[in-house]
Amino acid sequence: MIDDTIGRAADALRASGIKTARLDAELLFQYVLGINQTEFLAMADRELSPAEQDTYFSLVERRQAREPLQYITGEAAFRHLNLRVTPDVLVPRPETEWVAEEAIVAVRNLHKPAVLDIGTGSGAIAISIASEVPQAEVVATDISRQAVSLALENAERHNVDGRIRFIVSDYFSSVPAYYKEHFNVIVSNPPYIASHELPGLDPEIKYHEPVVALSPGLDPLAPHRIIAAGAPRFLKAGGLLVLEIGANSGQAARDALAVTGLYTDVEILLDLAGRDRVIKGVLK
Repeated sequence: MIDDTIGRAADALRASGIKTARLDAELLFQYVLGINQTEFLAMADRELSPAEQDTYFSLVERRQAREPLQYITGEAAFRHLNLRVTPDVLVPRPETEWVAEEAIVAVRNLHKPAVLDIGTGSGAIAISIASEVPQAEVVATDISRQAVSLALENAERHNVDGRIRFIVSDYFSSVPAYYKEHFNVIVSNPPYIASHELPGLDPEIKYHEPVVALSPGLDPLAPHRIIAAGAPRFLKAGGLLVLEIGANSGQAARDALAVTGLYTDVEILLDLAGRDRVIKGVLK
C-alpha cells in the first residue's frame, strides 16, 4: 500500500535526521512513478511492483546518506523555473531568488537592458532574467566548464538559449573587452562561506555540493571585493551591482564596497528570516 510504503521510507529518513522526511519520501515516490503532485494526490491506493520498490528504496537509501534530494531527482525549482542540477553546481536556494528579483526589477522597464551574471552555476539567475525580461540581453559566466554546459542545457529547456551568452571565465577574465561599460546590472551569487565554517554545515552541503561554489577560503568576502573592483570596467555609469551575501555579513560587505569609493546608494536587503542576504550599490 502507498501509505505503508511511504511511511516506511519516511521513518528511515527521519531516523537519519532529515527534517523533511515525509515530504522527501513522497517526492521520491512521485519521481519513481513519473507523476506530479496532483496525480499523486488523486492516485488510488496500489502496491509498487517489485522493480519499482527496489528502485524506490535504493533512492531512499541515497537520501538517508544525506545526498540532496535535488541531486537524486536531477531537478530543482527556482522562481517559476524547473532546472536540471548535478553535483557540478550548487542546488539553487530560495534565498537566491531575492538576488534574481533585484536584478529583474532593475531592468524590467528598460528598453534593451544588458545583464552580466558572474558565477552562473545552474543558470538560475540568468535564465530567470531572460525569461522574465524578454527584451534583456544576458551574459553569464562560470569558472566551471561543466556548470556552463549545464546552464546552457537549462536555458535550452526554457527556450532562452538564444538570448543568453555563456562564457567560461574566472570572474571577468574572459569577458570580451567590447562589453566595456555595457551592462545595466551585474549580478552574482558568489561563494561566501569561510572555510572554517564548512564543517558545521548540513551533510547535504558539506559532503555533496561543490566546495569551489561554496567557499572562497578564509575570507568570505574575497569574491565580493574582486567583483566590486572589476565591475566598473563593464558596468555603465549609474548601473547596479547586486551580490548575494552571507547572514550577518551585511556591515562587512558594506565596508568592502565603501572602501572602493566606486558605489553610491549602497543597501543591505534582508531575507524572510531577517538575515542579511543581498548587497546592492549604484556605480558612480
